[in-house]
Amino acid sequence: MAAGDPPDNDTIAAAFAEVSDLLELTGDNPHRVRSYASVARTIEGLPRPASAMLADGTLLEVKGVGEGTAARVRELVETGRLALLDELRAKVPPGVVELLAVQGLGPKRVREIWQTLGVSSPAELEYACLENRLRDLKGFGDKTQENVLKGLGFLRRARGKRLLSQARAAAERTLTRLQRCEAALRLAVVGPVRRMVTVVDGVDLLATAHDAAALLEAFVTMPFVAQVRARTATSASVVLEDGTPVSLAVVDEPAWFAALFVATGSEAHVAAVTAAASARGYRLSPDGLVEGRHLVVLEEEEDVYRAAGAPFVPPELRDDAAPAPAPDDLLVAADVRGVLHAHTRWSDGAYSVREMADRARELGFSWFAVCDHSAAASYAHGLDAARVREQWAEVDALNASGETIPVLKGIETDILPDGSLDLPEDVLAGFDVVVGSVHSALRQAPAVMTERLVRAVSSRFIHVLGHPTGRLLLGREGSAFDVERVLDACAAHGTAIELNANPHRLDLDERWLRAAADRGIPIAIDPDAHDLRGLEDVVYGVGTARRARLRRGEVLTALDVDAFRAWCARRRGLPPPAPWPVRPAPGEEEA
Repeated sequence: MAAGDPPDNDTIAAAFAEVSDLLELTGDNPHRVRSYASVARTIEGLPRPASAMLADGTLLEVKGVGEGTAARVRELVETGRLALLDELRAKVPPGVVELLAVQGLGPKRVREIWQTLGVSSPAELEYACLENRLRDLKGFGDKTQENVLKGLGFLRRARGKRLLSQARAAAERTLTRLQRCEAALRLAVVGPVRRMVTVVDGVDLLATAHDAAALLEAFVTMPFVAQVRARTATSASVVLEDGTPVSLAVVDEPAWFAALFVATGSEAHVAAVTAAASARGYRLSPDGLVEGRHLVVLEEEEDVYRAAGAPFVPPELRDDAAPAPAPDDLLVAADVRGVLHAHTRWSDGAYSVREMADRARELGFSWFAVCDHSAAASYAHGLDAARVREQWAEVDALNASGETIPVLKGIETDILPDGSLDLPEDVLAGFDVVVGSVHSALRQAPAVMTERLVRAVSSRFIHVLGHPTGRLLLGREGSAFDVERVLDACAAHGTAIELNANPHRLDLDERWLRAAADRGIPIAIDPDAHDLRGLEDVVYGVGTARRARLRRGEVLTALDVDAFRAWCARRRGLPPPAPWPVRPAPGEEEA
């Protein structure tokens, strides 16, 4: 790691998480395993760079970070390496670590497969399954072997892909570095990342420069580049240390807006607009827009569409070939007023209710609904009825203080395998808002899962169906069920659908979101945040919502606190509650 470029929080957290996995694979002390995993989550959720907090001493003030952890962070910051991690990597074959990505195989099972069968790669595991060797391992059996084979197939299809959030992080890191180069003029992210596609192959960047050679040299010599794949006079491609492929193309300044349009894609959309422009006497290419023999000077990207006689299309909608106009009230990030579905230390979150609400306020949200897990999620320290009431008291006291934005009492209640809910009705009735989610028995038969969800959304105690399919992008396929029938049930009973904005989920996807909105079902864009940084994931939900052409009025969390509470009350057939007391903004004095 070069001086002046300390590792970011994701890199540090990934190192601690890998240590935890490798310790478990090597049979280390379970407490030590959990400790490193906990530190990884803590660092991932820090509100500031760990390196900066280490420098000013505030890192040691964070709960769960002691002198030993701080010393490990310092080692990473100062050397770019962690000796313990190097030692563990030497003990565990890389292919064994790859097995952790197979759905249904945690470290304990991977260790058993590795130690007992001598399997040390996905290919060897697949062969062992085909020979039924996994089936005969104690605690496995036919069903596990079948699921592992499916997981291997999913892993093979997903290999080489990146989550949108991972790609955006790599893009931001690269752009921040390139902005230091005096040769740079314009820099932009293009391709699928600009279109907010949920899963991408890599990152594409576009630039103009005073000196293309100097900018490309700065690009290929960035300290976090692991490999230079190619370089020409106007472009280069590299692989970053985290494995993300990044390409950079440098174009002449007059060609900027035309190149920005072409490089953003999609290919079908670019082809359609190019054909329309050609019919009007223009030639469009990455080198610019030409009319006859003259290069047309463009002042904005919209000029490309004007040349084609077409309406401007925002990047998120350019996967459609036809340049159809966006709705006038297409959702934008500023439209989302409230945070629904966030976890705190009461269950499996990393911060208190107050800390999460304060961060939501700093991000510009005007209300916050805490939604910790309920009792059935014992793995997440879910709340039973007694702890629910304790949390309510804390929320009441916080609201009474007037020191932060309105905090609503919410819960993420488990939808049990039969479609019932895991908290008593008298407790559920006391919440301002209830999100109901499936966390267990995700592989029920499609007909059974359909009935389960229909029963749940028919309950007057559920306001929002959370992460409906349960998918984890690049990690787990969603549950199979009749989505149309579940949406019809939501529409019939007035239940909202969640667009879970966590970039690992983005569930529902844009196709079904549009189908839900067309049925009049409100869409709740929720971060499912477990730490302060997770609150920022709303941006990914907004991107997916825009790809679904969602309007402001179709989004439940675009309501202000009084309108949202009134909607929740109507869902239960109750009159709207009294308006939230108007208080001066935190830090302002009473008039």
